Amino acid sequence: MFFNARKHAASSPLRQAAQEAAADLPALLLAAGRAAADVQFGQHRQRKAGNGERFWQFRPYESHDRPQDIDWRQSGKGDKIYIRQREWQTPQTALFWCSSGPGMDFHSAPTLPTKAQAAHILCLALAMLMTRAGEQIGTLGQKQRGRSDLAVERLAENLLLPETPEDLPTQIASAFPRFTTLVLCGDFLSPIAEIENSLLTLAPAESPITLLQILDPAEISLPYEGRAFFETPDHAARTHIANIDSIRAAYQERIAAHCGALHQFCTQRRWRYLLHRTDMPAEGTLHRLWLMLSGQEGPMP
Repeated sequence: MFFNARKHAASSPLRQAAQEAAADLPALLLAAGRAAADVQFGQHRQRKAGNGERFWQFRPYESHDRPQDIDWRQSGKGDKIYIRQREWQTPQTALFWCSSGPGMDFHSAPTLPTKAQAAHILCLALAMLMTRAGEQIGTLGQKQRGRSDLAVERLAENLLLPETPEDLPTQIASAFPRFTTLVLCGDFLSPIAEIENSLLTLAPAESPITLLQILDPAEISLPYEGRAFFETPDHAARTHIANIDSIRAAYQERIAAHCGALHQFCTQRRWRYLLHRTDMPAEGTLHRLWLMLSGQEGPMP
């Protein structure tokens, strides 16, 4: 059981929840817009490998590459085989999902955003960058997609007020458009087996996943002292710890192993994985996400 507290609040009627979400929307879009504006993406606009006509770059041949993509003239200049990459000229579709489980409401200090706030800002800022690059965006499980400011606002509304609270995505893979990528954002603190089953059920082989794990720094380091209670977000289980110091090292090893297993699971399937701490600037993570999606950076931990 990982440490994962949350703020205690009485459940609100749907109307009140909708009003609160609407009130948060302008500030959320403003924060996302600022993060997107800080990312210098002009030179990376639509620059990703694909079947276009314009030459982009040479790169070393890999086992999964097609033989017909080998550039024999460039390869003949040395002892390495090179692939001639071309720029992607077909707009892609990105479908976003954010965890809406109760654990996402946690933040360990008033000066830090909740995990949900960080997830929403990063997803919306990334969506803004993608629409500016001519790509379509939408919410996982919903049919409406677009590449305009209205599509970003619709995505914000869907993320702020999901139809059903979910710790993990449960949408069964169906008819995703060709060239669709899934952007999944959450704390992913469920057991690894449950996460793997959810993701494998969700994504068809041709739809790559970009998994953004959001954690509060306290969930990584466990900085507390003295006596504490560990409680699941739904209050179903509670464990008393007499001395946090006695378990800190074991806890840190376990959370590191959990994140490492999640990263390895994604890497084995050529999916992208990135860990974001809520005490980190959103702009840095957003920049790396954009580089990863545009093919300029590999799926680093």
